Amino acid sequence: MSTKAFNIKECIQVLNLMGRRKWLYLLGAIGDGASHASLPIIAAFVYIDSFNAAMARDTDMIINSAILFSISVVSVSIFAAICKYISIYAAKASVRDLRETLYNKVVGLPLERHEQTHSGDYVSRMTVDTQAVEDLYLNQFKSFFYFFNYSVGSIVTMLILEWRIAIVLIGVTIISAYFVSRFANSLRILSNELQEAKAEMTERTIDLISGLRVIKMFQAESFILNRNSETNDRLTRTKKRIGFKTAVMEAVSYFLHVINYYGVILFGIFMIITGHIGIGIVIAFAQLQFNMSNAFLQLGQFVVQLQGGLAGAARVTELLHESPEQSHFSQDEKLNSSRIESEPVEVEFRETVFGYAASAPILNGMSFVIKKGQVAALVGASGGGKSTVIKLLLGFYKYQAGEILLNGQPLGNYKRSDLRDLFAYIPQDAHLFDGTILDNIRYGKLDATEEEVHAAAEAAIAHDFIASFPEGYRTKVGERGSRLSGGQKQRIAIARAFLKNAPIVILDEATSALDAESERLVHASLQRLMENRTAIVIAHRLSAIRKADLIYVVDNGKIVESGTHEELIVLQGAYFKLQNQSGAPDIHSAAWVTA
Repeated sequence: MSTKAFNIKECIQVLNLMGRRKWLYLLGAIGDGASHASLPIIAAFVYIDSFNAAMARDTDMIINSAILFSISVVSVSIFAAICKYISIYAAKASVRDLRETLYNKVVGLPLERHEQTHSGDYVSRMTVDTQAVEDLYLNQFKSFFYFFNYSVGSIVTMLILEWRIAIVLIGVTIISAYFVSRFANSLRILSNELQEAKAEMTERTIDLISGLRVIKMFQAESFILNRNSETNDRLTRTKKRIGFKTAVMEAVSYFLHVINYYGVILFGIFMIITGHIGIGIVIAFAQLQFNMSNAFLQLGQFVVQLQGGLAGAARVTELLHESPEQSHFSQDEKLNSSRIESEPVEVEFRETVFGYAASAPILNGMSFVIKKGQVAALVGASGGGKSTVIKLLLGFYKYQAGEILLNGQPLGNYKRSDLRDLFAYIPQDAHLFDGTILDNIRYGKLDATEEEVHAAAEAAIAHDFIASFPEGYRTKVGERGSRLSGGQKQRIAIARAFLKNAPIVILDEATSALDAESERLVHASLQRLMENRTAIVIAHRLSAIRKADLIYVVDNGKIVESGTHEELIVLQGAYFKLQNQSGAPDIHSAAWVTA
C-alpha cells in the first residue's frame, strides 16, 4: 500500500498526540493485532496435519493437532484480551487528555482568533474531530496492525509451504494494494471536505439555537432553514461522492478477491495432479488466502475510514498549533514585574496607535489621562475606537506604536495575570454561565466564601431579588442567564465586580439595554461600585455621563475634545453636537449621581 493510502507521517503525528502513552498503546494494539492474526496461521498448519492424518488414518496425529490448536486458542485469547485492554486504556486516557488540552488551548487563544472564528468551528474540532482521533486509535490503527501482521505472517507461511504459489499470490496482493492506493488521495481530499462540512453544520446548528428568538421575531425561519439546507446538501453530496468512490474501490477489490481465491484452488489442484504438493498444503493455502482476500476486500472501507480519521486529526492538530495569546506582557517570574498595591490607579494613553489590520488603523495617536479615582467617560460616534481602547487596556491586543501606562509603568511591564486583576469589566450584555447565581458571582473571586458572595450581592443591590427565589443563591440562571431579566443579570455582574474588588472599573454601555426601573437600580449599584475606584465609562446615551469628572470625545481614533460636561457645552464643539443629536439629558439617570 502506498503512503498515500496510509500516510505514515500523519499517523505518527496522531500517535504523538498520546505523548508517552503511545508506547503503551502500540504494545497493546500490535499485540492485539498479532494475536488475532496468529490464529488463522496456526489453523493452516493444523489443517495440514489433520488432512495428512486423515490420509494416513493416524488417530493420534489428529488428537495431537486438536490439543495443540485448543491450547493455542486459549493462550492467544487470553493474550489478546490483555493487549486489547491495554490499547483501549491508553487510547481512552489519551483522548481524555487531548480534550483537556484542546480546552486549555481555546482558553489561551488570543481574542482576535475568537473574533474571526465561529464558535461552531471550535465545537466541531473539540467533539467531532476529537472523536475521529479516538476512532483512529480504537479502530483504524488496530485494523492496520491486524492486516499488516496477518499479511506478513501469511506470506512468510506461504513461502515456507510452497514458494511458487506464494509468489503468484504476492503478485496479486500487490496489484490489489495498487488499485486501492489509487483512490486514497482523492478520498483524503473528500474527507477534508466532509470534516469541514460537518463543522459548518455545527455552526448552523449553534446559530439556530442561540438565535431562535431573533429568528422568530423577524420571521426569518425560511432564510435560516434554506441556509441550513444548503449546508446539509453540501454534506450529503460529499458523502455521496465518497460512497461512489468506495463502491468502485470495493468492486475492484471483490473482483481481485474472487480471482485470487479460486486461482489458488485451481493452481493447487494442478500442483496436486503433477505430484508437487499434497492436498493438506492446498487446503492450508486456501484458508490463508481466503482470510487475506477478505482483509483486502475490506481494505477499501478501511482506507475511507482512515482518511476520514486523519482529516479530523489534522483539524485537531491545526488547532493545537495555533499561536497562543501574544506574550507582550512580562512572563518571567524572576523579573520585577510591576504590581499595583494601592488603589485606585492612573491610566494614560500616550500617542497610541493600533489597527486590527496594519493598513487600517483604528487608533491614530490616542492620548488621554485618567487620574486616580476619577470617573472618565469616552463618547463619540460608533467605530471611533472607544471599545478598542478597552481591548488594549485588558491586553486582548497589542498596540503597534505609542504607549499605555498604569501608574506611570508601561503595560508591557505587567504580567498578564497581574494586569487583568486590576480590572472589573461590565459590558452591555453581562455574560452568565449555566449554573447557580452563587457560582456566577463567585467568578469574581473563585475561593470566596458564601458570606463574601452575599456581601457583594448586598452592595450590588441584588440580594433582595436573589433571596426572593425559592432556591435563593442556588437558583439556576439558565444558558446565558435566560431565566433572569436584563436588570437582574446586570446586578449579578456588578456583584461579581464587587467581589473581585479591582481598582479599575470599566462600564461598556452597561445600562443602555435596560428599562427605566432596572436602569435606576443598576445605576444605584454602579454608583457604589465606582466609589474610590478609577472608572472608565463608554456610553452612547450622554445623559449617563454628564456627571463624569472628565469626558473625552473620540473621533477617528483620536481625542478631539476633553473636559467636564459644562465645559464642553460652553465650547459648543463636537460634544455639543453629540448632545443635540442625543436629545435633552436626563440628569437623574446618571450612574454616579448622588442621591
